Amino acid sequence: MKKLQKYIKWLSLGSVVVLTSTTISCNVNTSSKNIFEIPTSNKKPKTPNSHSNSTNNLTPENSNTQPNNYENNNSSNNNSNQINNNEHSNNEIVTPPVENNTETNDTFINNQTYFSTISNLDYSLTSLDKTYLENVNKNFNEMSVDDNTIKNIILKNKLPINFYSHPKYSLEKQTITLDKFTNNQIKLKLFDNNTKEQVPSEEIKWYQQISYPEDQVITANDNQDKATFILSSDGTIKWKDTKESNEKEVEEKSARLWAEYKGYLYSAIIKVYSEDKSKLINDENEAIEKAKKIVEENGWNKLPTLEKLTKAYEWVTKEVKYDYDFTTGPILKNQNAHSALVKLKTVCTGYAKGLKLILEELGIPCKFIEGQSKRETSAAKHAWNLVQIDNEWYHVDTTSDRTDSKTKFNFFLNTNDDFLESDIFDRNFKNPGSRLRNLKFKNFVKTKEDVMVLIDNNFNPNNRQVNKLSLIVDRGNFNIVNKALEERNLDVQNWSYGSISSGSPNKSIIYTFNNSNIKKLTDVKINTIEQYNNKNAIKIEFDKEIKDLKAGNFNINNAIIKKVEQIQNGKAYILYLEHFSSFGEVEVKLESIKRKDYKFDLNEKNKVKFNIKKQEKPDIKIQSLDNSRIKIISNTNNLEYNFNNNSWKNVPSNSILSDATIGKLYVRYKENDNSPSSDVTVFEIQKADEIDKLVKLVNENMLIGLDYSMEYKKEKETNWNAVKKTALKDLDKGTYWIRAKAFDSTLASDISKVEWKQKKLD
Repeated sequence: MKKLQKYIKWLSLGSVVVLTSTTISCNVNTSSKNIFEIPTSNKKPKTPNSHSNSTNNLTPENSNTQPNNYENNNSSNNNSNQINNNEHSNNEIVTPPVENNTETNDTFINNQTYFSTISNLDYSLTSLDKTYLENVNKNFNEMSVDDNTIKNIILKNKLPINFYSHPKYSLEKQTITLDKFTNNQIKLKLFDNNTKEQVPSEEIKWYQQISYPEDQVITANDNQDKATFILSSDGTIKWKDTKESNEKEVEEKSARLWAEYKGYLYSAIIKVYSEDKSKLINDENEAIEKAKKIVEENGWNKLPTLEKLTKAYEWVTKEVKYDYDFTTGPILKNQNAHSALVKLKTVCTGYAKGLKLILEELGIPCKFIEGQSKRETSAAKHAWNLVQIDNEWYHVDTTSDRTDSKTKFNFFLNTNDDFLESDIFDRNFKNPGSRLRNLKFKNFVKTKEDVMVLIDNNFNPNNRQVNKLSLIVDRGNFNIVNKALEERNLDVQNWSYGSISSGSPNKSIIYTFNNSNIKKLTDVKINTIEQYNNKNAIKIEFDKEIKDLKAGNFNINNAIIKKVEQIQNGKAYILYLEHFSSFGEVEVKLESIKRKDYKFDLNEKNKVKFNIKKQEKPDIKIQSLDNSRIKIISNTNNLEYNFNNNSWKNVPSNSILSDATIGKLYVRYKENDNSPSSDVTVFEIQKADEIDKLVKLVNENMLIGLDYSMEYKKEKETNWNAVKKTALKDLDKGTYWIRAKAFDSTLASDISKVEWKQKKLD
């Protein structure tokens, strides 16, 4: 669990940790833009290098290009009293959370297969220990303990770290991280848990406990050469370089800070990052701030989701330049969002992480993905993004779409089918998109109906001809083209291969036609164009029946046609709209209706105005209930949620989410007839630390190390009991479960169990 929490924490910083283990260079061919012409059929031209065949009036058949189908805020239970001053925390391999959490409610515990076990401590309490144990469970009274005794407790203590703490007081934080740039100095505070008032710093004595190069307690008045951090008498701690005497830089050091107040001790872990790691964190923070500035200056947050994505994608492809020579420094420095957004010069990893930061600022779910792709050069390592639109995931690749002029959107809203089957990456993600695939390619076709619609749109009613047809065919599936040409009665005169971006399995082809078979033109008048039933929809009525029109036959601006409904036997159609270009009053213009052998005369009133309302972010609160459930506190039931950018789900009628997991919880208002879904409210969900290293069984008859943040119960019982003392004894014989309670946005910890072997004393 701690590894998982660490993963989530670093993931939120734009995958800084990944940099220590992952270096990606696209190995870009700098000689030219990687666009070339690809043969599109198994009917070869007469000469090997010919890109046209003027004598062959047959269209190409299928190309064999089918892809494979594989497609903390830490709690008070900081348990360890042993500190490793030379900890290298980034060397561990972490695993992302699994979406389908089986812990659906508190009854899952009966099926839990893993428990930590509270160990027995073979230790006899001293008279001083017994005095503390007695006093910490009474009203607060000062204990008279000299400085040497305090130091001795700190150095030689075998008991839980909270054993000498009175529950009336606690430090503001139990884990603090210092770095050279962002958090180089913090003043610790001790608070009264009842009154919430701060204890005056002059009444507190502060100690630093180190374990390397030797166990030692250092006060503010002592020499700080061996200290892990600089400690002042008022509780201020400052960053200190992690370099050792041999000039070796340790990435991270840790030490424990102790606060002594009227004889009682309170502690926190202090982590100190090296200068290099501090620089990485500072760079990431600068990148986050730059992402916020970019969004704010361009006003993108005022736009609907698809427009936000389009603007961000366009900005990155045009403003960020590829660092062919790694001129911004060592390659590692080109692997982060800072190189993209601040330096404006990076490689593919920086492009992907930079876009991810911007989209996170815009509230658009985005993931970083890496693999091997021939989009840039043969079998090169590459990185790009997955983005979620309409609860479906699409690939976007700003590196491969980079430009000095106008963005072409060649790699915008791709699917797995837009990669070569030899490209290597994880294709098995949930909810892959298809409906918006290659949205910016007006001539992309994947079905026979798509081809027919494109033919219709290229029909010129003035000369009653289709003079030319340019298509990008899904993975070279020319069977759909042949069938469409036949159904539309088109006779191919010439065809030639078109150019397409490298690394694409799709095929580009251009046709010209013999237009000897010209049919009589059917004139169609449009009687009415109006909003339909106060919805985001347009109703169009004709003067005659026209059957089987598709969404692509209707050309509009400022919105996308989601679906088309034919009514009145083809004499009328309803266009259901989505993804409007802006909020507020939006004027949608019907620019044309196209169908081969038809001419549509548009009504002069071919514009419909819509009022697209922007829903505000949900103003809600959450309350963690146990280890897997969170309650949404809200006055509305029109909400949906997801954890860690997985699938959106409706918030249940009882407002309780039973699949909670650590990471990010996203909540938004659902779309309705007049408004798209709202921007998201984000909560950081954490899980309390396990208590097995904090709580100990002493001599088989007493539990110590407890605090008021915990709860316990007998194994077969249903209800949990709040811990009200720092020690438990005289329990009935049996197995007991103990955990840290859920609170706010923190889930209850995993369970620790203890076997109570002695009978309760009468």
